[in-house]
Amino acid sequence: MQYDSRAAFKTSGLLWTLALSLLLPIGILPQRPFSQTRGADSKATVTVKVAIVADDLSLRPVPKKVFTLCRQPACIDGMTVTTSFQGDATLELDAGSYMIKSATPVDFEGKLYSWEVPFSTSSTGATDVELSNDNATVTLKEDANPRVAVLTDEARLYQKVKSSVFKVESESGHGSGFLVDAGGLVLTNYHVVKGSSYLAIKTSPSEKYLARLVEYDDTLDIAVLRVNQDAVKNLMVLKLAQDSLEHPPVSEGERVVAIGSPLMTETIMTSGIVSKVDQGAILSDVSSNPGNSGGPLFDSTGRVIGINTFDVLPDKGPGVSGAVRIYLAKDVLARAVGRLGESPPPFRRLPVESSYRFPVGALKEMTASSNRETTDYNLKIGLFDVQFATPALISFLKVSAEAKAWQQHLKRTNDEGYEPDQDFYEWQRYSGDYRPVVTIWAMPEIQKTGGSAFLAAIFGSRIRLKYRFKADFKKMELLRDGVVIEPIHPGRMPDLEHYHSGNASMEDLSYYGGYEYPPEAFKAGAKMELRIWDEEHANYVHEEISAKRQLLIWNDFLPYFRAMERTVSAEAPKS
Repeated sequence: MQYDSRAAFKTSGLLWTLALSLLLPIGILPQRPFSQTRGADSKATVTVKVAIVADDLSLRPVPKKVFTLCRQPACIDGMTVTTSFQGDATLELDAGSYMIKSATPVDFEGKLYSWEVPFSTSSTGATDVELSNDNATVTLKEDANPRVAVLTDEARLYQKVKSSVFKVESESGHGSGFLVDAGGLVLTNYHVVKGSSYLAIKTSPSEKYLARLVEYDDTLDIAVLRVNQDAVKNLMVLKLAQDSLEHPPVSEGERVVAIGSPLMTETIMTSGIVSKVDQGAILSDVSSNPGNSGGPLFDSTGRVIGINTFDVLPDKGPGVSGAVRIYLAKDVLARAVGRLGESPPPFRRLPVESSYRFPVGALKEMTASSNRETTDYNLKIGLFDVQFATPALISFLKVSAEAKAWQQHLKRTNDEGYEPDQDFYEWQRYSGDYRPVVTIWAMPEIQKTGGSAFLAAIFGSRIRLKYRFKADFKKMELLRDGVVIEPIHPGRMPDLEHYHSGNASMEDLSYYGGYEYPPEAFKAGAKMELRIWDEEHANYVHEEISAKRQLLIWNDFLPYFRAMERTVSAEAPKS
């Protein structure tokens, strides 16, 4: 990153933010993005979640499905429960035993799914009722012609262990981790969580929980996190291979499987062949990308033989992936097991990003029909330049930059075959390019150092001007009518500047913020305020977000809200 790009950001407030938004997506709409959890002494909160695993192994929520719920054992007087667009429903019940039944079967992929599931509630805690393939009565439709699946060994392994491999989120991004103890211990890489005050484990696309760093070894790049055991109570603890320096768990030529959450994905599998077993690492041709770090490497029997950690990338070709051998983690893990008597992190579900994506066609139409004033998305708060980034703004800036380059091209030639907005493709909704979140970037301003400015005033242009950051970002809060809105992801990343050009230089490191929020938070009709803290001051600086700016951001997502409702209706299994 060059100093002149930061200067350009300072003057325009946008171009540097665009680069960050495109290159550094932080990894993940809550169903209740800023509501308060209600409680009562005699009531229990029950969350019903209904989803079916499709033939392609994707998880398909069952929205707008009607169920009946009655008190056991008589089960006479019942109530009706309807799932939301995300396939869930939350209600409060007296403590006791209940039965939930589907009013009609769900017709999906040539099969009929129905449920009749008993459950119990207690006034001492929340209850999750999951309705899925595992507890459904499944029958084939008479006219169905189901596909006969031929599962490979890798596919069987993936289905068996995938629910025990998680996305690990920290302030600087995300990696992967896996369950190694029923007490809630998760093994990962230390560099995934290093220096972060925010840690979370995403156990599924719709569930995320607070985590805590318990033990680590920074030299071995191994860390053990802990999540509340209730968040993983129904998940399988993965089996670690018998491994030692003298007796490695695999040999060259064996097939291995890696599972993790690379880039913007959620828990995917890749497989490959072991190319070398070293005393501390296993090298293979398994495909590995940013976000895979900390995930498990399995042998063909499903035992964890290593922690996916690094890549060796040549100038040409795919390179090889490296996994830290599992025996190196056993001492760190033993220390973590010894601390299970300590209090675990609280059992509280955190907000997550919506599983529905911004329709690329609507985004292209918005970009072509709008002429945005980019300064409308920019604020100055204290020593920070603040930028509100939406998918609509990002696409507008991208296309605008391409259009300017195209105009320069036309000055040299009559070739008009290029279209500045030609790279809008429907598949981009799955690649993470235009995620349905509002990102608020907070970048410290840059200034000349006092000494160099003084010398330049005396001696003129012969003096090299030195620059530095004015502040270090610590955290931010977004408030709606005085209530803090919990972010989907609170990002805090380092910015290292080492720059020399002409009579200007800069050698400094600071932190900037990138917090992600659900677009629903900006619905008009409320007073909104943004607060920012830096490392040097106990007090925050703040600014009110005007009703005009709220409306601007909200309108950027109107096509998304409409498309989400249409998509849910079209994709839902038929009742």
